[in-house]
Amino acid sequence: MPNRAHRAEEDSLEAFLADYTPDEATFSLSTGDTPLLRVMLNPDLAARLRIAERLLDDGADASVTLSSGLNALHLLFSNREHDLDGEAALVARLVAGGADANAVSKRQGPPLLAMIDSGMGSLPGVGVVIDAITESTTIDLEVLVNRRGRPRKTLREEIATTDWRVPEVRARLGVPQQA
Repeated sequence: MPNRAHRAEEDSLEAFLADYTPDEATFSLSTGDTPLLRVMLNPDLAARLRIAERLLDDGADASVTLSSGLNALHLLFSNREHDLDGEAALVARLVAGGADANAVSKRQGPPLLAMIDSGMGSLPGVGVVIDAITESTTIDLEVLVNRRGRPRKTLREEIATTDWRVPEVRARLGVPQQA
């Protein structure tokens, strides 16, 4: 049987809730991994959102950042399937709960770059997610991003020069596209 953190990643909503207890919301592995972090990787979109909401309702710590720099926002944005309105509401709760929109992961950079790299930033309507972040915090566009094999750039420069079509991201953040 998977541990409590990994159950959130692997279980359907029904299976997770069948024997869930509220103390699981604050469970943490020795690595710092938590059910809230793991649920962000659940391939079932509805389960991902509903389990995350339940964990937050029961006191999960949204501010947890792994030693690699990854936090719940990085993991949520790295998915391929999205419900932008549902995720916007979740993002607002995560940021209000302390998830750092400017945390820099060694591998993915800040969460916004994870959003762009996964293709989420190209989705029509993604502006609602950007708005959910910027309602209660500021995205640091001047943070340096260290991308393997590339010259070091700021997040602003990465957004301005990315090959991805991210017009809503650029518009919401006031970053013009550059060649």
